[in-house]
Amino acid sequence: ARSELGQGTAGSYFDPSVPKYDGVPYEAHHFNSRGKCPTGSGDVEDYNNKEQVRNCRLSGLLDLDLGQDYVRTKIAEYFNRLLEMGVAGFRIDAAKHMWLEILKPSSAD
Repeated sequence: ARSELGQGTAGSYFDPSVPKYDGVPYEAHHFNSRGKCPTGSGDVEDYNNKEQVRNCRLSGLLDLDLGQDYVRTKIAEYFNRLLEMGVAGFRIDAAKHMWLEILKPSSAD
């Protein structure tokens, strides 16, 4: 069965059943692999287990691999575009779902 296409920013489209987003672009290898997640389902099953919370999917949602320079660069580029438009700040809502090393700014940020 063909899934409904979703609409991204700037008129791009995506298929939520396929880990590929041409508008960024992100490909399947930019997301956390099932091999990183210790659960059989690939989803978080124990919210007290930091490996699951940080490496597994939340409610089946695709999870970008923030350990990849490319992924972090694309996110930083997006944030910078928002700043250029006048956004004054950002709220990192799900920081507990990320590894601390990823949240620390580097000299390149």
